[in-house]
Amino acid sequence: MSRLVVAEWFQSIQGEGCLAGTPALFIRLSGCNLRCVHCDTAYAWGEGKEMPVEELARIVKQSTLKDVVITGGEPMLQAKGLRDVVNLVDEKRLHLETNGTFWDEELLENFQMVTISPKPTSMAKDGIVHQVLRRFHLWHGPQQVKLLVRDREDWEELEKLVKRYPRWGVEIPLVVQPLCTEEKLDGYLHLCGLLAEELLEKMDGWRLPNIRFIPQIHKLLWWGEEK
Repeated sequence: MSRLVVAEWFQSIQGEGCLAGTPALFIRLSGCNLRCVHCDTAYAWGEGKEMPVEELARIVKQSTLKDVVITGGEPMLQAKGLRDVVNLVDEKRLHLETNGTFWDEELLENFQMVTISPKPTSMAKDGIVHQVLRRFHLWHGPQQVKLLVRDREDWEELEKLVKRYPRWGVEIPLVVQPLCTEEKLDGYLHLCGLLAEELLEKMDGWRLPNIRFIPQIHKLLWWGEEK
């Protein structure tokens, strides 16, 4: 059996996407192909513990929670080990969070939900790979798309993306998430209000029936904690 490099694992509340509010076990894998500005998990870029997949599978099975979120970093960098571990824990509801720069349909089919989170140019110059996003767009597996916004440049990029990928916000749930870079909670809440108003102004032109605006709920619950 193979091994995975794991940055951390913990039980928490899902704070992002359509399943926000769901208690889940989070497995954060190490390594990332992007170096996003404002990344709140930069510690996962390099550090981590190498673990046999059997050991990680035991941790997953011992959790009393049904939902397991595999995140990173970028978990699809460790596709082989990830494929081995998901084959050992098929009694759980497995969720994958990926930046949408890698494609592996055989692996993706093991998950009950795949969250694709392309990073805007303002965060990562190489965060959007259209060759891969096209494959996700054509794929009919369980997926949602999460897009970060903060300023006018991000809104313009988001608008171009929803025109390019017409299933987003229609057949595929689209989650607009305010990027959290504020030092104080009231600053983030104020930004969320401004961005929510801007989204409502855009909705008449977009006509997307399957779109959601969700702040980072885990940040609101545990504001100021580094991890």
